[in-house]
Order: sequence, then structure tokens, then C-alpha cells
Amino acid sequence: MTTSNPTISSDTAAAAESAVNRAAEGAHAAVDRVAEKAGPAVENIRGRVNAAGEALHHTIEELDAMQERWLEECRGCVREHPILSVGVAIAAGMLLGRLLVR
Repeated sequence: MTTSNPTISSDTAAAAESAVNRAAEGAHAAVDRVAEKAGPAVENIRGRVNAAGEALHHTIEELDAMQERWLEECRGCVREHPILSVGVAIAAGMLLGRLLVR
């Protein structure tokens, strides 16, 4: 038994190749349009992220400075009123102890 291999005519092959080329060109054009629109959007997002990062860094610096000021104020208060500070610390410790026991 012999089987014959069907051959595709040159016209059919050319038509198929032409269709594939048109599809590829359409796909390339679509990718180019998407890339053209995505580029500015990515840059916009990148700028916003950078601005948010800078704002966060600035806020962290402000909070560090505020913490340092409060710490110095507390130290000054303790230096000016050492006995009162010890009394407040003992009272706070006793109150905290009672709250935690319950």
C-alpha cells in the first residue's frame, strides 16, 4: 500500500505566507501602539513613586527630630524635679501592675 503526500500548490503557500506576514505586521503595530502609550504612563508612575519616597523620607526626618526634642524635654524635666519624677514613676508602675494583675 502506498500513500501519496499531498503537496500544497505554490499559490496556496504564497497566500498563506502573505496572511502570516500581514498578521505579524498587525501584531507589531499593536505592540508599538501599546508601548507608545505605556511609556508615558510608566514615567508618570515612576515620578509619583519618587515623590512619595521623598515625602516619606522628609516625614521620617521630622519624626526623628520630634522624638529627639521630646526626649530632651523629658530629661530636662527629670533633672529639674528628680523627686517628683521618681514619685510619678513609682505611681505609674503600681497602677500598671494592678491593671496587669486583673
